[in-house]
Amino acid sequence: MPLSSGPPRQRYHRMYLLALCLALIAALSLSAASASADNQTLSHPPASHLAHWDGSHWLGTSAGLFRIETGSAESRAIAGIGPVQALLADEQALLVLDRQHLWVLAAGRPFQQLPLPAEPRQLLPARLGCACWWLRTGGGLSLLQRIGEHWKVVPLPGAELTADAYLLKDDGEWLWVLDAGVVSQLPSLALLGAEAPAGARWTLAGARAVDPAQPSPASDPALRADFWRGAATATLLALLLAGVVRYESARRERRLARERQQELDRQVQRRTADLEIANRQLRDLADTDALTGVSNRRHFDRLLREGFERALLTRRPLSVLMIDADQFKSYNDQHGHLAGDDALRALGQCLQQAVRSDTVVARFGGEEFAVIAPSGRREAHGLAERLRRTVERDCPTTVSIGTATLDAGKDRDEPALLARADRALYAAKAAGRNRVASAEDAAVNDFTPRTKPPAASRK
Repeated sequence: MPLSSGPPRQRYHRMYLLALCLALIAALSLSAASASADNQTLSHPPASHLAHWDGSHWLGTSAGLFRIETGSAESRAIAGIGPVQALLADEQALLVLDRQHLWVLAAGRPFQQLPLPAEPRQLLPARLGCACWWLRTGGGLSLLQRIGEHWKVVPLPGAELTADAYLLKDDGEWLWVLDAGVVSQLPSLALLGAEAPAGARWTLAGARAVDPAQPSPASDPALRADFWRGAATATLLALLLAGVVRYESARRERRLARERQQELDRQVQRRTADLEIANRQLRDLADTDALTGVSNRRHFDRLLREGFERALLTRRPLSVLMIDADQFKSYNDQHGHLAGDDALRALGQCLQQAVRSDTVVARFGGEEFAVIAPSGRREAHGLAERLRRTVERDCPTTVSIGTATLDAGKDRDEPALLARADRALYAAKAAGRNRVASAEDAAVNDFTPRTKPPAASRK
């Protein structure tokens, strides 16, 4: 099965197993190549230091010190000298620094071991105009001097170095030291007790530059070869590679899962918004009169009930206007029912446009409309008069309007308030139509109709 087929999780598992197999094969190949290379080398590790002195080549390695005579390919180990850390030579002597001692080989004499104040770490030629070397030990910095045939190690208490310090070079005036991640300049004259030049010590914060002419112990080729040899190191590298592949595949799975979840969330949000729009449209259709575009009777009843209860609790004014088109039956008989529908549609839009946003206009039934206004008696009468004049000016028919304002002592419920507004409407029609009557007027209260027709058939 190709790696690109199958579910994402199975595909990543196959990639992980393939990477692990390839890493193990590479580890075994590296181990075999390392073993083959060991069989072709000398009996000691490769040289890390090389010096020419007294007609011979001297090799300092992690296995000790070896001497190769000029013109010969054979090497001879020098007994008693451990892993070589530094190997220096001049015209008169060969200096060998192992991990415990400092050895000096002068012409015609055997190796001489010099006593040291602490464990030796590094040896560096000093450019002080004399036969001397800087010697870094576990206890700090010392100066190795050759006086004739004698050798002397002088500790320098003024140079405070850590155990991990590394001597970079001596340029004749300054001794460059890498200590605790900072390259420092130590004046040579000040270390010897003489007068130092002005501004004798300064540091380069964060610098870690190492002079390539003076290798550090970490650059020992023998140490590098030893590190890269062995199946254990190669196996660890293989497992590390497999772990990286596994981590990347898991991270990719999490990212894909997060993207899928985000896409699902976006789809849910879009569908929820569409559903809310559809529900709002359905509510509008259910609450709107299809012919006139204003609220229908059911919506009017609900809003009147809610407004009635709220007005009783807050003691705010509430008024109802009952509006009836005058002589609408005659208009239908003369112009036809389609023209009558157009007249009702124009009447509803005219009323809707003439009121504020907090006022409700509804078709009550037939040619009769109703208005709910949050206003008192005087404001309700003014609103009714303004509506009557607007209809008279802009519509093909006139209207009669009856108003009633909520009175807690008279109106036990909203039907009682509606009954008083309907009584005022009937009084306005009886008085000659195209006029406004208020339920609070004395004439309306004294008016008693002979017969009160249904609201949908008043003409």
